[in-house]
Amino acid sequence: NAIFLMVSLIIYLSTVFFFWIIAARFYSASDIGMISALLSAMMLLGSISNLGFNTSIMLFLPSHHEKAGKIINSCITVSSFFFFFISLIFILGLRIWAPSLEPVLTDFKYIIYFLVVTCASSISALISSVFVAGRRSSFQTLKDFSFGLVKIFPLPVLAALGGIGIFLSWGIGVFLSIILGYVLLPVV
Repeated sequence: NAIFLMVSLIIYLSTVFFFWIIAARFYSASDIGMISALLSAMMLLGSISNLGFNTSIMLFLPSHHEKAGKIINSCITVSSFFFFFISLIFILGLRIWAPSLEPVLTDFKYIIYFLVVTCASSISALISSVFVAGRRSSFQTLKDFSFGLVKIFPLPVLAALGGIGIFLSWGIGVFLSIILGYVLLPVV
């Protein structure tokens, strides 16, 4: 289990490194700066919205395996509702704490995409915790590997959209990761 967790981290960090190298080749420095700030905000909101459930899942799931479905569903549901609450606060207060992100998050379709990708990212983290709790870290490694590879390929194609293409690429990787996570979840 520990080896797969280390491999998963190495894969994640390597693919993120290559993601930004490829992005730097196809996007302007201002686009990269703005979208990296947007991704940082996304990760912060996702971490806050998890409410510590990822740790709770790893602690309680192994000893309450018969209630695993209820525990997982409850954590995902509560986390998702809380996420939309704090995201609404974040978007309404954008002028106060992140005015540089306003150009990206002024279009309604991009706000919706930001909300969906951020919520999916939060759910993906919870699914990873389920894999670790179920002693199936190899599934997390597979999920991180697919996320890493899939988010890289759309980068050149979406460059015509400007900076939002970077975020769209990241989101495509998150969605595949979620789908793969849900496919592997019953095996845990």
